[in-house]
Amino acid sequence: MNTLVGLILSTFALAALGLAGGGQGLPLRHGDYVEAATPCTGAPSSARLWFGGGYVLHTPHAHCEARRHRATGPADVEVSLRCYEQGERAAPFARRDHIAIASHTEFTLANDFGHGRYRWCRD
Repeated sequence: MNTLVGLILSTFALAALGLAGGGQGLPLRHGDYVEAATPCTGAPSSARLWFGGGYVLHTPHAHCEARRHRATGPADVEVSLRCYEQGERAAPFARRDHIAIASHTEFTLANDFGHGRYRWCRD
């Protein structure tokens, strides 16, 4: 029964993403994420992301701020970001992330820097 309730709540969360307004954010569990084929323990920083809420998936090498977001499907979001390499605020760059939510603990991210599938590891 708990699995069914969880599935129903996840479905509502994904449906809400398609209707997301200004501050709802991505329906992902907060915490560390790693590339799907990478073990959580000992994963290199290049295979890690951190999600703390909103629309930005934080990388260890850059600081990014969401400028715009729009739903491109029932569980897909395109996010326009302004980013700075760590320690280099004088040289901002634009990034556009395409995020496809598979569940509240798994997503696919594609941008000009690559493409990957990520899964949640811990808070």
